[in-house]
Amino acid sequence: MQQSLFDFRTNDSPTGFRLHTLELYNWGTFNDRVWRIEPHGATALLTGENGSGKSTLVDALLTLLVPNAKRNYNQAASGRRERSEYTYLRGAYGRLQSDEGYTAQVQYLRDKNKYSVLLAHFHNDSYQQDVTLAQVFWLNDGVKKFYVVANCALSIADQFTDFETIADLKKQLRQMKGVTLEEQFNRYSRHFRKLFGLRSDKALDLFNQTVTIKEIGELNDFVRQHMLEKTDAQEKIGQLQEHYENLMLAYQAMQKAEQQLALLRPLADEARKYEAAQAEIDVLRGCQAAIPVYFAGKKWQLLQTAVVAAETDRDAAQGQLNQLGEQIAHLRRQDTDLQIAISSDETGRRLRELAQEIEHTRQRQQRKEADAQQYDQIARTLSLSLYKDEVTFAENRRQAANLTTQIHKQLETAAEQLRQAQITENELEQEQNKVQQEVTSLHGRASQIPGQNLDLRTQILDALAIDEGEVPFVGELLQVKARERNWQGAIERLLHNLGLRLLVPDRHYGRFSRYVNENHLNGRLIFHRVPEDGEYNPHRPENPHALRHKLEIKPDTPYYDWLENEIIERYDYTCCETMAEFDRAHRAITPTGLSKTGGHRYEKDDRRRLDDRRTYILGWSNKEKIRALEEELADIKKRLQQAKKQIQAAKAAQQQAHQQQDRLNNLLAFTDFAQLDWRREAAQVQQLEAQKARLEQSSNRLQQLQTELAQIQGQLKAVAQERDKQADIVSKLEYQISQYQRELEEARADVREADDAAMAQYAPRIKAQVTVPITLKNVDRLWRDVITHFQVASDSEQRRANTFMGRLLKLMQEYKDAYPAETADFDAAVESIPEFNRELARIEHDDLPQYTARFRRMRDEKVIEAIALFQADLHKYVEEIQENIANLNQSLHTIDYTPDTYIQLLTENSRDAEIREFRQMLKDCLVDVGRQRTEEAYEAGFAKVRDLITRFKEETRWTTKVTDVRHWLSFAAIERYRADDSEKHYYSDSSGKSGGQKTKLAYTILASAIAFQFGLEQGKARAESFRFVVIDEAFSRSDENNSRYAMQLFQKLDLQLLVVTPLTGIHIVEPFIHACHFVWNNGEGNHSQVHTMSIQQFRQERLAYLNQGDTKDTIR
Repeated sequence: MQQSLFDFRTNDSPTGFRLHTLELYNWGTFNDRVWRIEPHGATALLTGENGSGKSTLVDALLTLLVPNAKRNYNQAASGRRERSEYTYLRGAYGRLQSDEGYTAQVQYLRDKNKYSVLLAHFHNDSYQQDVTLAQVFWLNDGVKKFYVVANCALSIADQFTDFETIADLKKQLRQMKGVTLEEQFNRYSRHFRKLFGLRSDKALDLFNQTVTIKEIGELNDFVRQHMLEKTDAQEKIGQLQEHYENLMLAYQAMQKAEQQLALLRPLADEARKYEAAQAEIDVLRGCQAAIPVYFAGKKWQLLQTAVVAAETDRDAAQGQLNQLGEQIAHLRRQDTDLQIAISSDETGRRLRELAQEIEHTRQRQQRKEADAQQYDQIARTLSLSLYKDEVTFAENRRQAANLTTQIHKQLETAAEQLRQAQITENELEQEQNKVQQEVTSLHGRASQIPGQNLDLRTQILDALAIDEGEVPFVGELLQVKARERNWQGAIERLLHNLGLRLLVPDRHYGRFSRYVNENHLNGRLIFHRVPEDGEYNPHRPENPHALRHKLEIKPDTPYYDWLENEIIERYDYTCCETMAEFDRAHRAITPTGLSKTGGHRYEKDDRRRLDDRRTYILGWSNKEKIRALEEELADIKKRLQQAKKQIQAAKAAQQQAHQQQDRLNNLLAFTDFAQLDWRREAAQVQQLEAQKARLEQSSNRLQQLQTELAQIQGQLKAVAQERDKQADIVSKLEYQISQYQRELEEARADVREADDAAMAQYAPRIKAQVTVPITLKNVDRLWRDVITHFQVASDSEQRRANTFMGRLLKLMQEYKDAYPAETADFDAAVESIPEFNRELARIEHDDLPQYTARFRRMRDEKVIEAIALFQADLHKYVEEIQENIANLNQSLHTIDYTPDTYIQLLTENSRDAEIREFRQMLKDCLVDVGRQRTEEAYEAGFAKVRDLITRFKEETRWTTKVTDVRHWLSFAAIERYRADDSEKHYYSDSSGKSGGQKTKLAYTILASAIAFQFGLEQGKARAESFRFVVIDEAFSRSDENNSRYAMQLFQKLDLQLLVVTPLTGIHIVEPFIHACHFVWNNGEGNHSQVHTMSIQQFRQERLAYLNQGDTKDTIR
């Protein structure tokens, strides 16, 4: 058998520091005196019935040696945290039902003015050294305490009783040699651990765990719960969560910037479209202004050429006219000679008379024929009979007179219809302009106040240089709550006049009132002077149906208190759903708008519909009002179109009636049938021509002269006609030249006004619209066509600009609604486009890159690094566990499990699904760290970190389990032969070994852990080693062989045991103990006592108990 690394006791001399005495004063139910146990360094028994006070003594030892955070008070109470330093200090012992019977009140032995003392004296016989540990408790706004470490023996009776105050006690103790006082447990613990030679605070953790062993269970549970320290990762998780919360703040800032950009980018696009449309409108209007100059110049050039050509043509035509005049003069001389020759003949004279009569008669006939044709044409259009005879003519006149009367009536009707339609058109156009102005005004603001009221306020405030926000309308600060919309119409009507009142602060009142007094406002104005330091304490009406409860006051207004007071004091209306409620109320209003004031005055104004949102003025959003006005505007345009059609129809009816009237007047102008009867003249012409023919047959010479005369007259007529035509040509050319010259002057005047720079800019656009060569014939038409084109284009572009403006203002308002703080300094108006563009540029080029960079930096450098450190810490804990297991294995190698074997512990990664899932989650958060990664991969990693942190927050059980690295490993044990280290047995939770084998194995592991942590190395047997261990009830729950094996093993390690066990388990440990501490309590459970006796005394008392049947009375 190899040499042991540890000092197994080989003689009767006790080694190391051992518990000599434990003293308690006012601790739990050990009351009003100093109680003590005195094992004097030997293994001892602490026994008694359940509830007697054994755990109270054990908890006193834990209090002296183990920090509060790790203590396991009264583990026999099934883990219930019913005991604390406070309950021990006060002496809690039971509960009584309260007088009310609903709660149980804790019963205490001591009041809050008592103090408690715990004291343990340890003695090292080998070096004759003493160490005393003590703690003093008292109440002062919670439990207060101080700690004592002394390198000498102390007792409560000698050092902790004779004092007036705690300060006096501290002073007395500090004056003692070798006594140190501490205010903090960690300093106190370091001090006594150094004196005891303990490796670290892990030794005390093991001491604490040893006390908690009640029974030996599965190997994994035993090693995890009692051999290994629990890893508390909450601080690390808290740090990780703090990094994550900071990251989320950066992420939210980045998200906010991205959301702002999502609103601002389309807004900027609409702004660019609007500005481009406005720029195009300016160009089109510039073109419109340049069109007259452009075409005047073209026309001036054409006219100069045309004047020259016309003058040339005129000169040529004048020459031809002169020649024709000379030819006519020659022919007229010939005609005169022939006329003289014929006149000298008598027959010729008569023929001339007949010819004249025939000519005159034929002319009359032709005139009457023309009148008859005109008469027939008029009669045909009037559906009357044509020219026939006098009877028909008379009948037509009678019918025409009747038709004239009807036409007069039609004209009167058409004139009245036209007048009414024109009145309607004028009224609708005025209404359209008014509504359009209101809609345009509303698009530029959020208020519902009418435009004329706003203009009046602007007039005053501009003159006084006061900001509009300082002088609001009441309607801009009030609105009906969203859930009370069924009351909106009635409340709007009730508060209409109030809503149109201005609120003027004291600081502006003087100038404001003077201006109003000295200037004609051209409108009605009501304003209130509002004190800026006024104190208003309006009592919110208790009546749940009060008007105030249905109104919302703009929360950020400085007029909030004044306005609330005004509503409560002056508009204390009750909103009544039923007439019964209405009749009972003093001041009331119904949803339909019926109001009552003073108890007897009733009013209902239905001149406008209650739901007519066009008249609404309350609130700081006008979207509904704009919608209502736009619907009204569409209706006005529709009615205006109908009025225009009615005007056109009336004018057409008038025109048709006038035409009919003109026809009738023309028909009635023929008053006598003789005016039309051309047949009589036709008969006369026939008679005269017969006479003329008979005379002509009687003279040949006359016929020759007449023939010649006819020829000359024919030639004269032809030449005269040619001359007239040529004279007309000359006249037209003269007129044309004069016209050209007039137009030339006009064009020259227009050209003189030309702006060279403007023409250079706009002429190409104008020229592009002229697709045919410009001539004098088409120049005016092209001029008109181009004007029409640019007017249509300008109107169309204006409509586009209005559309863009509407969308732009809507987007601006949406952005302002979403981010009121950021946009408080600019309005939803086209004038604010630069501010919105600057906002976009700032967020796009400054904020978002900054937030994104910060987010990525925090994500990559803080959170991911924190995850990596968190994982590294957990792995470090695992390494520490493995190192502890290695140390245990060194210790286990020195302990004989059987005469031929020893035990070694094995570790392997846990197969628990939750543990494996958690470790994989950690790994996934750190995939490819340090390598080049895409942003998508970073986002995926961030999502995994978010999932992990969320699970930490939401699943406490899971978090506690997976971050306790004791669960990362599974434990098994292997029994090996010392001779060749070959395997004999393998022990694990699933190996099917017996409970006894597992218990023996657990005791072996526990003993080796104690030996290592307590520093029981070979060669230091009598050094400052700590040799005291408390075993609480473990032996009473295992078989006798294993309990005996454990006691022998602890004996070999030269450990002093305090074995805590019920009376029924004493026989198991009896051979190993030297003293017995018997604990009992009175029947009420409020007075514990402890009695110390030697093992011999205990045996005698037990024998007496068997003989007399009452151990307690015998012991007493």
